Amino acid sequence: MANQEFCLFYQPKYSLRHSGVAGSEALLRWRRADGSMLPPAEFIPVAERAGLLPRLTSHIVPLLFNDMATLHKTPYTPVSFNATASDFRDDRLVRQILGELSASGIAPEQLEVELTEGEAMHSGAQVQENVQYLRDAGLGLAMDDFGTGYSSVDTLSRWPFSTIKIDQGLIGRMLTSEKNAHIVRSAIRLAHELDIDLVAEGVEQEAQYHFLLEAGASKVQGYLISRPLGLHELMAQSQFTGCPVSIAVGTIHMAIMDHIQWRKRLVSFVVRSAMLAPGAPSRQLADHPQLTASLCAIGRWFDSAGPGLAWLADFERAKLVHDELHAVGARAVARVREGAGLAEVTPLIDELQRVSLGLLDILMRLENQALVALYGPKCATH
Repeated sequence: MANQEFCLFYQPKYSLRHSGVAGSEALLRWRRADGSMLPPAEFIPVAERAGLLPRLTSHIVPLLFNDMATLHKTPYTPVSFNATASDFRDDRLVRQILGELSASGIAPEQLEVELTEGEAMHSGAQVQENVQYLRDAGLGLAMDDFGTGYSSVDTLSRWPFSTIKIDQGLIGRMLTSEKNAHIVRSAIRLAHELDIDLVAEGVEQEAQYHFLLEAGASKVQGYLISRPLGLHELMAQSQFTGCPVSIAVGTIHMAIMDHIQWRKRLVSFVVRSAMLAPGAPSRQLADHPQLTASLCAIGRWFDSAGPGLAWLADFERAKLVHDELHAVGARAVARVREGAGLAEVTPLIDELQRVSLGLLDILMRLENQALVALYGPKCATH
């Protein structure tokens, strides 16, 4: 540290939703006086045993903010950086980061702290409180190495994570192990349900890339996209073409699952409410899914990942049928709130079923069209 031999390299993250760079991770390197480069695995364990990790992290923060002066207007933000529970046993790192943010004018949303699942799981209340200060200030918080511990979901429920990063070991095994494949798909769906970001680490093969693309992952990171690069080399890159085509086919499958869950919740509310006495207060509860078409999960999908699929033949028709579905659902909810019984709302449930099946048919056709475009001979034009 005294010789200023530590430096930061950056590995880009690649969006599977928008086919472009979407952030990066800052990775520590030790460039020794003889020019040789040491990766963290060769010195971090030594620093940890010596109790030097908080001092090392404090040394890195000014290096990161110095680089952020270049990075903050590029797609390489938000930049995530690794920290440990020991860094947050007091508030010194929090005060240092907040001070650097104030002095530099960097938006806090352009930075993200990475903590491993194990670090979060075994840390105390003081650590969580200090991390929460940074979250409240606007920084992101990523759970690194998700899936390596025995209580990932419990930890995720108790901490304010904005991102989960699937461990590269799971990514490496998912093509040859059905169990690992299920875990990866489940993690992707969990992130989607929680409306948080997800990054798959250690992506090195096109087959892995395509698996994650179909599963609905939002971002990937790994040598298929780019090795870690020094700042100047990173800024010299004009594009990253680790995989020639990226069509957000997995988001269509997510939309199908979202729709099935929405319909089931709505029908459940209507049936339960219709069985109550006409004046029952429970009929007026909002225990039903979002009725505004633009605000439900599929409506948000149309506005975000959806536009990248607008060239597909049935995309606009799907939006129209989706609006019709919500109109029928709103009528059904209104009728039970007015006191209608089951016999009176059954025609609306049947109509909802008809429109629902129509939307599912269109979404599945969209999925088929996207898969043909992804793997077909002319896919490179999209």
